[in-house]
Amino acid sequence: MIAPLLQKYHYLDIVPFEKSIYHTAPLPKKVKLTPQLLKLNYAKFAPFKNPNIISFPKENYLSLWFYKEEYNAPILIPESYLYYKALVSNEKDALYIIYDEIIKIIIIKDTKIYSAFIIDNIEDELLQLSIDETSIDNIIEIKKDKLNPLKKKALESISLKEIFTFMQVTTEPKELLHIFVQKVTYPIVAFIVLTIVMGYLQKIYLNDQISTLKHKYKEAKDKNKDLKDIIQLHNKNVKKYKIFIDKELTYPPSIAMLNSIYTIFQPDDKAYLESISMSENNIIVKLKTDMNPVLFLNRLNKIKYFKRVVIQNSYRPRGEMKIISYDIEIIERKAL
Repeated sequence: MIAPLLQKYHYLDIVPFEKSIYHTAPLPKKVKLTPQLLKLNYAKFAPFKNPNIISFPKENYLSLWFYKEEYNAPILIPESYLYYKALVSNEKDALYIIYDEIIKIIIIKDTKIYSAFIIDNIEDELLQLSIDETSIDNIIEIKKDKLNPLKKKALESISLKEIFTFMQVTTEPKELLHIFVQKVTYPIVAFIVLTIVMGYLQKIYLNDQISTLKHKYKEAKDKNKDLKDIIQLHNKNVKKYKIFIDKELTYPPSIAMLNSIYTIFQPDDKAYLESISMSENNIIVKLKTDMNPVLFLNRLNKIKYFKRVVIQNSYRPRGEMKIISYDIEIIERKAL
């Protein structure tokens, strides 16, 4: 139920089916799919110049959606993915004809999106070509009145892992500067969303729940109803949220961890932050300095969020300071 809440507060947006172009490619091994790398490697496959790209890696393939329109939300989910999410549970290859304002086609083969496109009418040549190409004879029609329940169910089933994947946030130095200085830019919105998720949206969702419950309490009191069931339901929901936090939200808030890295620098140090990259349980910090790298290793080891810090490698660009890479393992939240 996280995705509908993020959508309600404008942190998540759905890219309409007809405003995106679907493409699939082999998933590169051991490569971090940054927005810059995505554009460099895959923009050439878009039918228009300078596309924005949504990516979703799964198993050994990469799903890509190209789109033009700019969105303010830091999390974007293609509408065609929602249809896929709802329809793939059938666990069989099929060509789905979706009757909406326009006719939408999604082909699911081997439990993945094979193709997604729109057509003008059922006699469209592209539809017949797709049937011939895929050798799929299972054609399923979905009427317009079934679409909203279908998308609603799919959105509610979006997992926390899928949300993180669709978020696709990077932590390059310029972005970090914006995070701590400019409070209204895109990167800070993305990291605020991340922090909210890591606290299971306590400041927004629980406040909304409390407000709703207070209103229900007042109505029940005015009508002289028993409040016991309402209180039990509230306590049950709170318990559920606590269980979720203990089970799913494993690591400390990202902003706090990133901010703590800046504490390793002292005024007299001749050292500079080159870059930071972060995954679920690991941070790579690169420093530019000629000072003793062990000095910064010891300082990083003293930060409470970090479990293990090692020097990964170092090299010296011609005519410049050394660049030292530190590999940091993040401690679990329960261990703090």
